[in-house]
Amino acid sequence: MDLITQLAYALNSGWLAALNLLIDNDVIYLFILLAVVLLGERRPQKFAKIIFALVLALLVGYAIKNTFAIERPCVSLSLPYCPNDYSFPSLHALTAFVVMIAFLNKKSYWFYSLFALFISFTRLSLAVHSFRDIAGALALALIVYHIVDISWSFVFKEVNRYNEKNQNHGNEKNRQFFHIFVGLAALALLLIYGRGFLMAATFFILIFGLLFVNLAYLGKRNFLIDWFIRNFERKEVRFPGWGSACYATGVLLLTTFLTNPSLLAASLIVVALGDGASTLIGMKGKIPLPYNKKKTVEGTLAFFFFSLPSWFFIGPIAI
Repeated sequence: MDLITQLAYALNSGWLAALNLLIDNDVIYLFILLAVVLLGERRPQKFAKIIFALVLALLVGYAIKNTFAIERPCVSLSLPYCPNDYSFPSLHALTAFVVMIAFLNKKSYWFYSLFALFISFTRLSLAVHSFRDIAGALALALIVYHIVDISWSFVFKEVNRYNEKNQNHGNEKNRQFFHIFVGLAALALLLIYGRGFLMAATFFILIFGLLFVNLAYLGKRNFLIDWFIRNFERKEVRFPGWGSACYATGVLLLTTFLTNPSLLAASLIVVALGDGASTLIGMKGKIPLPYNKKKTVEGTLAFFFFSLPSWFFIGPIAI
């Protein structure tokens, strides 16, 4: 059992234990979830969008649960209460995070963020889930809601209002150097402190980062937000900090789905060096690919050669 789960489990007593068991009931939790959604959103179209995202998240979550078939922590602890199904990811946390993300552009986002974190805490406190299950749920929630949001915008011709306010954004070179730096920093954390530390760091950075995204959405800018958008953000994004959120989500997804540290390290090298270098060199490339004129031969070769350091971790499979 990881340290975060151990700390949460140690608090499972008294009234908190009773509350945890109450929320664990699927029917009761469903009513709580719907009530929380209706508390902040009663527009039929947006409400339907959230429900659709929740249904999709549950389908994806169930599929992953049964594919990975990871045992719950309560099994190894031989606890009297322990659900019979699998652990990864936490469906309670997954749905709570989907709702949280749905309110990212609202003043009430802080409430939904606390709600999602509390629901996640109850799962850890009962020892029915590990921190990995919670972290994986956050990454999946961001991906699922993003897919639904884009699909919904396409079908209903919704306008991304944030784009109308974008001004003075950074260039691609800055973004890619930052991309490489963050990827190498993640690799360093993995090699020095281990996968668990990297997972926790990425999770909490993403949680706090989304709070800054919410502030930017509401027009509450500060020096840090303005500097970041000015130097690293693209003009056409779905929300401020979009690129960084996607990158952090990708790293979190890798750390939760890949348990082999060597394979994880190799993946981070490909994401950081391979992807970053391919864009930087591809921007200067002169020979377009025959099947994609927006990409160049030089960029493709850069991706291959700069990804080769992954060989040191996984051997010939890197090629």
